[in-house]
Amino acid sequence: KKEVRLSLGLPENSFIGLCLASVQVRKGQDVLLRQLHIVIEKMPDALFLFVGPVLWDWQGKSIVDYAKRNFTTKNVRIIGPKQNSMDYIHAADCLILPSREEALPLTILEAMLLGKPSVASDVNGIPELIVPEETGLLFSHNAPEDLAGHIIRLGADPFLAEQMGKTAQARYFEKFSRKHHVARWRELLESQVHGNHSPQW
Repeated sequence: KKEVRLSLGLPENSFIGLCLASVQVRKGQDVLLRQLHIVIEKMPDALFLFVGPVLWDWQGKSIVDYAKRNFTTKNVRIIGPKQNSMDYIHAADCLILPSREEALPLTILEAMLLGKPSVASDVNGIPELIVPEETGLLFSHNAPEDLAGHIIRLGADPFLAEQMGKTAQARYFEKFSRKHHVARWRELLESQVHGNHSPQW
């Protein structure tokens, strides 16, 4: 992680949270930014990276403007789209996804693969990926202050973050790897061929 941080021009020892998503109201970066005042008060050296294209037609500009008005680049950086986004996951201590809507987000799967815990909203398909207190932490949009609390908790306990990341990685290979995905499709197709319409997943 240290080498990747150096290559990206990121601080070696700061807590780094990564929001890897297009910047727009659906992805909830505005929710995260409003909670960062609380987080930075407790963790003044923490850095939060926003990697992904800014969708101007979906309130992305207002989110970027809010970030620039309220934070310096010491704590918040709007990076934009990057082809090497996996490097940013490597460099981060946790992935943060405060979406208002999601299906089954690829970014959480990527974080799991790389052994990183996720802090995310409890919407739609996200709870299928994150096991609370085991592979990450969930918050409700009805209680956005929990998002700040979860980030502070991981920042204060690097061992907890590391253990959650290891558990997330194990869960990825057990449930969500490409090999497992292929096996489930094979089971489904074979069940249709042989007339058994209830594959045991």
